[in-house]
Amino acid sequence: LTSSRLRLSSRMAQRLPSRVLHVRNCDNELEPEDLAALVRSYGVEAEKVVLLRDKCQALVQLPSVAAAAALLQSASSTPPVVKGRALALGFSAHQELTGPATAAAPREVPC
Repeated sequence: LTSSRLRLSSRMAQRLPSRVLHVRNCDNELEPEDLAALVRSYGVEAEKVVLLRDKCQALVQLPSVAAAAALLQSASSTPPVVKGRALALGFSAHQELTGPATAAAPREVPC
């Protein structure tokens, strides 16, 4: 790993548990429904999905911190693959996704 990636991984590992997951390495073709289906495959319903297409990232809000932690634990052995890309999952710095989506904001879709 490069030193910048190592620092990023280190910061992600130090984040406090959150019910919001940070998803990296998203494909530009990824849709909110794809992430909702991925989360559902782990037995959890996503409450909100926000795509940050310009950063190839997304945020997914789950019902609880426990649900997010269980999903991360399950996904830790084999990274989930969506549309041919292995996604990197971690806790977000956000504890909750708030506010409505606007034309200038990333697309937010309740699931």
